[in-house]
Parts: sequence; C-alpha cells; structure tokens
Amino acid sequence: MLPGATGSFSTGLICGAAAVAAGMSPLASMAIAAFGYAGTAQLVVVQLATTGATLIVLSLAGLVVNLRYAMFSLSMSRYLTGLNFRQRLVAAFFLTDPAFALSVARFTQHPDEGHRYAFYMGATLAMGAGWFIGVALGTALGATMPASWQIEYCVPLTFLAMVVMVVRDRPTAIAAAVSGITALLAVNLPYRAGLLAAATLGIVAGYLAESWQRR
Repeated sequence: MLPGATGSFSTGLICGAAAVAAGMSPLASMAIAAFGYAGTAQLVVVQLATTGATLIVLSLAGLVVNLRYAMFSLSMSRYLTGLNFRQRLVAAFFLTDPAFALSVARFTQHPDEGHRYAFYMGATLAMGAGWFIGVALGTALGATMPASWQIEYCVPLTFLAMVVMVVRDRPTAIAAAVSGITALLAVNLPYRAGLLAAATLGIVAGYLAESWQRR
C-alpha cells in the first residue's frame, strides 16, 4: 500500500491547503477530512464553497462525486461475507478507491484468502494514515506550498499504477478503456458527474464483455 498511501498523502496535502486557502479554519479543514473522508469530494465542496454555493448544492455535489462508492461496496460485498453490522459499517466508511482496487486484485488472485476483512482494513487504514497526515500538513502549511511542486500529479499516477495492476483479462481491459474514454469525454460535466458516468459505463462494458466471453 506504500504507493497508494503516497498518493493519499499528496491528495490530503492538496485538500488541506485548499481548505485553508478558501477561508476555512484549521479545525473545519480537519473535520471535513475526518467526517467526509473523500479527497475528490472535499475538493469539489471547497471549490463550490468559495463561490458562495448553498448547503444543498454542496451536499448534492459531494453525493454525486461519491456515488461510485455505492458500486464499489456492492462489488466488495461478494468478498467480505460473514461480517457483523459493526464491521460492515467500519468497512463502508473507510472504503477508498486504492484500497478497493488492491483488495479486489488480492481476492481475485487468491480466492482462498482466509483473512479478507483484516487484509482490507489493513489496506484502507494505511490509506487513511497517509490521508490524515497529508491533510494535517496541508492545513498547517496553508497556501504557502509553491505551485512548481505540482504534487497534484501524484494522484493520477497512483491510480494509473493501480489500473495496470488489476487489468489481467479482456473484460477488465475493456472496462478500463471504456471508463477512461468516458472520463475524458465527460470531464466538463458539472459537479464532476463525469466520474460517475465513467464508473457506470465501465462496469456495464466489463459485464457485457465478460458475458460475451462466457458464451
């Protein structure tokens, strides 16, 4: 999880600095990171807040950006079975993109994995550690970080590495290609709805490709 935690740290660094630059107090910056626990949604909400958007608009924007986690959690439910209610709540709250990708890759390659919940929580808490340390440092530094550092590029590079790791068959490659193309074409949709569209079409394409392959 070291590459993922590094990307999570850089995301947190950006989110913390953006929140302070937008006029939020350090306490508010850390609170939104803790209760929201979603870097992309936090950036969207902070950016909209600076334009004077209403609370309803902020809430809906965060919801749309995070809807992909509903699909992720449905996929994870087939692997994380036999959990009690408290464990399901914890697993749901700490769900992140890198932890999801790494866990699914692990469980697919090792179908007899006997400690799936422990593996998943170890992965996602490693991400959480990088996230909170990054947010705290970004909040402390504020907007003093020079733009020449371009730390925002750590995030897409991390996701590209994870995509390469999990693409091992034709249906997955088709899903990744459709999702990537959709994300590029829908990049200008409001409230980052392109993310949801890319995830949805990627899942549909992968499902259809796998169904066709089994015939």
